[in-house]
Amino acid sequence: DNILFWLADGAPSEWTVVVVEMGFQWRYRGSFTDFLTDTLSGRVRCPHFAEDWPDPGEPDEVQFFL
Repeated sequence: DNILFWLADGAPSEWTVVVVEMGFQWRYRGSFTDFLTDTLSGRVRCPHFAEDWPDPGEPDEVQFFL
């Protein structure tokens, strides 16, 4: 499973999205909205996500924790 969070370092405009899987981190510089747009469109690929993600034919389960 992947865990996504913001690294809240500095001003909110400077926060980065961090994806963690089994202790390894990958960081995305930009807003969470930009991260979702870029990864869902395929413009950016997170190495922790499956090669075929997102699969347009089969929805994935997404859980949000606040």
